[in-house]
Amino acid sequence: MTSTSDPLAMAEHWLDVGNPQRCLDLLAEGASEPDQARAFELRSLALIRLGRRQEGYEVALRGLEIDPDSGPLHFYAAQAADFSRRPNEAERHFQRALALCPSDLAIRTRYGAFLVDEKRLAEADRQVAQARELDPEALDLTLLRARIAVGRKAWEEARDLARRVLAEEPDNPEALQLDAVAASELGDQETAVRSMRRAAATNLDDRELALAARRAAIAMLPVMWPLRLLSRFAWWQVALVTFVALRLVRATMPEPVQITVAAVWVAFLVYSWALPAVLTAWVKRRAR
Repeated sequence: MTSTSDPLAMAEHWLDVGNPQRCLDLLAEGASEPDQARAFELRSLALIRLGRRQEGYEVALRGLEIDPDSGPLHFYAAQAADFSRRPNEAERHFQRALALCPSDLAIRTRYGAFLVDEKRLAEADRQVAQARELDPEALDLTLLRARIAVGRKAWEEARDLARRVLAEEPDNPEALQLDAVAASELGDQETAVRSMRRAAATNLDDRELALAARRAAIAMLPVMWPLRLLSRFAWWQVALVTFVALRLVRATMPEPVQITVAAVWVAFLVYSWALPAVLTAWVKRRAR
């Protein structure tokens, strides 16, 4: 049982049960106590979980002034810097956190995810190999492998790995998003929309996730069917077929037919550009 006489233990308890604001409140109540690196760790993590990432980063840096060798503080600073799109700072803190805590699976897999986002897939593979030695069955490791598969456009593998995680944690938001991406690329738009909606439902305060779910729903509208069909092909394949078809029409058809075909093609290009833009703008407006 958590000791009620230890404010840090109680703050950690509220963080563990998913109430980061109560964690912050308890830490604020004990502000008169001597500074402790653990208090900064809890405060930084609570702020990050509340989406206050810049504050979480600043708290982590203040804690590192007290304890420069705190692996958790470097880890939280790395995450906050990554969320804020400061890759150089994130890289530095990730590397330091791993040097201090080489057997911490969470740090290693999160660093691997950072490497995937930076398109450094070979380095992410090395993190996977080292994470396997720690716990080959860990869900975080399976998620990282799914992210790498998405980075390599190995859609079948990505979907399989994401669904392994969902078999254990049906509401895992990252696994749902990866499943949605893979399903969309495999042409299964219904599953993509369903997974994105479930992911958005796991965090109703995440506006970006809600917007992604609405965009996925847009892709299922009947008027988007031609674009869904074209999306299954690479751009160069579409361009090649279009070029050959127009040359054949020009060589074999009378001028009125050529003009009609050209007009239809221009109209389709306008449709394929304007319709998604208008629908996306409408969705963004509704999301405000």
